Parts: sequence; C-alpha cells; structure tokens
Amino acid sequence: MLRTLSISSSLFLVIAACFVACDEPRGRVAGGPRQYVGTDACADCHAAETKAWRGSHHDLAMQEATPETVLGDFAAADFEHNGERTSFARKGDAFFVTTPGPDGERTEYEVVYTFGYVPLQQYLVAFPGGRYQALGVAWDSRSTADGGGRWFHLQPDEDVPAGDALHWTSPLANWNQQCADCHSTQLTKGYDRETRSYETTWEALDVSCEACHGPASRHVATAEADEQFDPNYGFARRLTGAGGWVIDPGPTARRLGGPDPARQIDACAPCHSRRGELVENLDGEENYLDGFRPALLEDRLYHDDGQVDDEVYVWGSFLQSKMHAAGVVCSDCHDPHSLKLQFEGNDLCTRCHDRKQFDVPEHHHHEVGSAGAACVECHMPEKTYMVVDPRRDHSMSIPRPDLSVQLGTPNACDRCHDDHDAQWAAEAVDEWTGGKRPVHRGQAFHALRQSLPVGERAMAALLADGLQPPIVRATGIAEQLDRPSPQSAAQVVRGLADESDLVVLGALRAGDLLDPARRMSLVAPLLQHETRGVRIEAARLLLPFAANLGPEHKQAFELAQQERIASLEHNADQPWALTELAAIQVLLGKPEEAEASYREAIEIGPWYVEPYANLADLLRTLDRDEEGAKVLREGLQRVSDPGPLEHSLGLNLVRQERLLEAVTHLRRAAELRPEIPRYALVQAVALHSFGRSEAAVEVLGAAIERHPADRELLNTQVSLLLDLGREAEARAYVKRLLEIDPNDEDARAFLER
Repeated sequence: MLRTLSISSSLFLVIAACFVACDEPRGRVAGGPRQYVGTDACADCHAAETKAWRGSHHDLAMQEATPETVLGDFAAADFEHNGERTSFARKGDAFFVTTPGPDGERTEYEVVYTFGYVPLQQYLVAFPGGRYQALGVAWDSRSTADGGGRWFHLQPDEDVPAGDALHWTSPLANWNQQCADCHSTQLTKGYDRETRSYETTWEALDVSCEACHGPASRHVATAEADEQFDPNYGFARRLTGAGGWVIDPGPTARRLGGPDPARQIDACAPCHSRRGELVENLDGEENYLDGFRPALLEDRLYHDDGQVDDEVYVWGSFLQSKMHAAGVVCSDCHDPHSLKLQFEGNDLCTRCHDRKQFDVPEHHHHEVGSAGAACVECHMPEKTYMVVDPRRDHSMSIPRPDLSVQLGTPNACDRCHDDHDAQWAAEAVDEWTGGKRPVHRGQAFHALRQSLPVGERAMAALLADGLQPPIVRATGIAEQLDRPSPQSAAQVVRGLADESDLVVLGALRAGDLLDPARRMSLVAPLLQHETRGVRIEAARLLLPFAANLGPEHKQAFELAQQERIASLEHNADQPWALTELAAIQVLLGKPEEAEASYREAIEIGPWYVEPYANLADLLRTLDRDEEGAKVLREGLQRVSDPGPLEHSLGLNLVRQERLLEAVTHLRRAAELRPEIPRYALVQAVALHSFGRSEAAVEVLGAAIERHPADRELLNTQVSLLLDLGREAEARAYVKRLLEIDPNDEDARAFLER
C-alpha cells in the first residue's frame, strides 16, 4: 500500500506544473494560427501567476532605461580598468557613459536598455546597423554589505583594448546575436548578410508568459467565449498535468505516473544550456534538439568528472544527475512564475529524501545548522561567473575529494575547508565510508583525455554501461573523433542505433570515423529522423558522398541539406557558421564562393581561428600557398589561440620547401598546445625529414610522457629508433603498445622477431 502524506509533512509532493504535449480537448476548436497577445491579456484571469512573475528575473530580463529601472549610480566617480576610463552621467531622465569605443577613442553613449537585475545589471548601447552592445562595465546590484553597490569590469583579469575579442564593442558582446533570444519573447533577429545590419524585433521586451506557454490567441478567445473550458486549451504545449511523488517505502521518493518530464526540460533548456541555435523560434510541438545544437560535456567546458567549469548554465549538469533520471523537472524545485525555490534550505530536498535518514549528522557528518549540513553545499557547490554571480552545479553529485587527488577536479569539501587540501578531505570521507570508492565515469574521461594506457578500455566499459546518462555516453562517443582507437568505429555504430537522440547526435559528431560504405548505409536512414538536429548532422556526414546515395535517400538528403544551409544562414552573423557554409561550398565545387565566405568570416570574427586555417587550406588546393601563408600570418596577429595557425603555417612552409622556417612554426605550435599530440608528431616528422632524427626522438619522448597511450606517437617513435639502430629502446615502446592493446598483432610480431 502506498504511504502518501500531505505536502505539509514534507514527505509527499504533488506537482501540478509539468509540461506535456497533448491534443486539443473535445468540443473546443479555435481556427487560425496562434498569435501573441501580450502579458496584459493573461493578467486578468491569472492574477496570482502574474503577481508572482512581476519582479522575477524573467520579468526584469530587459527593460527600457528609465530612472525607475536603472540601478547603477550614474553620479559615481570615474571607473578605471587597465588604463581605460569610463565616466557616468545622468541628463534628465537619460543615462550616459563615456568610454573607449571601437576605435579606442573615448566617446559618449546613451544607455537605452537595462539588462538583468540582480546580482548585476548590464547596460545596452545602440550602434549603427541596428546593433546593441553590452557595456563591459556593469553595476554590482548586491547590497553594500555583500560587496555590492559599485561599478566593476566583467573581465577584471584581462586587458581588453579596442579590437580585442572581449572588448564591449566586439560581436561577442553584441546583444542581437548573443543575448537577445533568451532575454525577450519571440525574437526575430532580422540579420541582413548583405548590409551586415540588424532589424531585430520582439513580441515582448522581457521573458513573458508566452515565452514559455507559447502564443495565447486561441486560449484567450475561447476563455472569453466560455469560462468552463480546459485551462490549457489553445496552446501547442500544455503546462499542467497530473503527476506526483511518493516515498514508498523510502528513503527516496519516486514519481507516480504523470506527463513526460522531457517536455518541461525541453521548454527550459533553450535558455538554460550552452548551445547554438539551429532555427529561430521553435513551435511548441518541437523538442529541444529540433532547435538547438547543444554542447556536450566537453573538456574546458566541464571537468573530467562532469562538474561545471566554463559558463555552461545548468542543462548539461542536470542531465547527468540521478534526479533527472528519476523524472525530476525544474518546477519540482523552482516556482515556474516567481522562479524562487519552492522551499528554503534542506526543506526543499527533504520532501523527496527522507529527513530521518538524510538530514542528520550520520549522513552529512557536520554540525546541525552549519554550512556543511546544508544539502546544496555538498551536492550543488557554487561557482561564480561574471565576477559576482554564483551558480550551483546541478549534477547533484556526491562529493569525491579522492577524484580531486587523482584527476585535479574541484570538490565541495575544500571549498569550505580552505585551510585543508583534497588529500585531507579524501581521508576524512574514507573514515566515514570505510574507504569505499566506487568507479566514477570521470576516471574514464580523464584516462582517455590524458592518453593513459587504460583510457581506451575504461571508455569502452563506460560506453557499454547502459545505465550511464545519455549525455555522458554521447560525450564519450563524440570524443572518439579526436582520440580514435580500434574500438571507436564500433562505438559509433552502436551510438547511431541508440534510443536517445542525444546519443545519436554524439555518434554523428564522430561519424567521420566510419568508412564511406558504412557511413552511407548507417547514416542515410537518419536523414528522415523525426528530430531536425539529427537530420542536419546526418546531412553533414553524407555531403561528400551524396552523389552515391541510392534513390530512396536522395530526396531526404536534399531536404536535410536545405535545413542545414538554412540553419547556417540564420547564423551568418557568426564566423563559425560562415566557416561551415564555406566548407559546404568547397565540397560542392564552388571555390570562389567558399573563399568569399571564409574572408567574410574573418572580417566579422577576426579572433576566430578556423577560417584562417581553412582558407589557407583552400588556397593550397588552388596552388596559392604563398597567399595562404599571408592569411595565416595575418591570423597570428589577431587570434588569442595561435597554436593551430602556427601548425598550419608550418605545414604551408613545408610545402614551399622552406623547411627551416617550417620547423620553427611547428615547434611553436607544439609548445603552445602540448595537449594536442599531433602537433608534436608533425614537428618530429619534420625534424626527421630535415636530418635531425635525434631531436625528433627527443620531441616524441616528451610528447609520449604527456600522452603515454597515443598510438601514433608510439609507433612513430618505434620507427625512428629502429632507423637509428636503437632496438632496445624501440622494444620498450612496443611493450607500451601491448599494454594499451594486448591484441596488437604488429607489436606482438615485432617482439617475437
């Protein structure tokens, strides 16, 4: 028998705010397309929800700059950052800043919109061509007791002069392309590629009711005609439905039926994830992957164990959690209108986790009422972004300071106990748990990314575990592209057949590892997949072989290819999209168009590495290597990550038989990006070709110390040592190959000889 209790007992929770797609109810058919009606049309009938929403982060996401909305002190003294001075002024009801503009000259600008509210408020300035730029100096809107009430720079540790990618006048600080769609409702970017200008429009300046519920015209029309109607009628997605949680028998609650949790996650994810946009303004019947290209748990975005590192918001971490796997949705913890937590402190968690077992010292091992006794401090540690904005990790993982010792990842323990180190914390946890340390997926990612001998086997075991979250398996498969092994193709094949669309996407990102025949046979059926993101990735993989597709797939390919190109054209104000469009034009045999697209990408995003390297490679195919070298040298003066361009320039100079110069640039690439083993490999091969084989062996030896299981490095080192007659040393490296893969027949045959 189910043990169900009231909400007040904190043991039974019923949530009636779950998203679910549904058919229109019987007897209610409103004609015409759904249209936006505005917040005022909702407020009359939904007063409580409107009251909760007023003053929320959604309501205050963006506002016109007025004396009522501007929080910053525009009578403050000048603010200086690395020699750049910003002055503030108020003239009547208008607000102005004087600060270095795109040419570096101090210029006065009027603030036209506020952006955000707490813990900081940014300010938008109008520029020619319909652009709005977010100032790099923001107002700390926290209380003075918390350190607020001051101006501060969003890049406090960086020197960002005019022309830098992080300067407030650069495209990376452009509201139209970077921020607008998540701070307003039903935005139309309105970018004109010919004039490189915007005519951006919106239905509501902030994140209003219809941003989540969808256009409400049918709903309002029916409500006005008949008060006795389904309150969800007229929307493409429903935002209410039966569903609940019960502790039976405990200690953790389980969901009792109800709607598909994925529907609510899909509604929140677009603005709470790190992603690129595939199309503008999904309709309510499409899912998240129909409209967005999500970042996976990639290195430099997440730590090896999945904890957040860069500014990735919460979707990627939440998808790793046991809560997500159990069916928890955003509104189980957050009020969907005020955005506040449903309950404060541990009361939020103990609705679903039995207080008698979890909210006691025997579980948390800290004094009751202390910070260490708070569930979120251990399971959702904070990281601060934008200088003053702490955000909690939503993977809700168990603290593992032992992984900090092994992998260098952060942990919740020494964030509080900053007078101790991770080793101390790991020993303390061992005392509590008896030293039980289950295998963690972070160990597999770390081993693979560091090219450790166990990496391939550990990742293969991880990917074979169907209980791992889809985002983990998707990431593991996608990373095979840069770290291939003999098992990689088989892992891609299994991923393409996975029931999770996210895993299929991860497999498609590594689909280049498949030979042409398998690629066409396995990927071509995905051209008709129900999810747009999958179709677009399938079209990308099949473009080089489109002429060989069977008649049953040709039309599907053309349609998916059109979707892909439309998506890139929608993003043509960003250099990555133009670079990808150029790559398509290369494959279609349109080198002149491709060259123009690459050069356009460089013009609008001079800090972006790929178009320089790709344009130089295109010029190589046109026997214009000298021009390619010029392009690469220009890029080296502009990009913040010159390693890839040093590598490309080195290869370019090798082709021009300028070997001495080439080796210099290849060495720089390897030194700048030691985490990329191929750079060291190419440097060594160049040295060997130049007659400096001993130096090549030294370079490879150092690279192997960093990447001890990289097969290409090891095999090349064996070949060089044999050429030098150093057979005993070669044998040692062959043994390493057998440690990685005991079935390596070539290595075993060598040892037998």
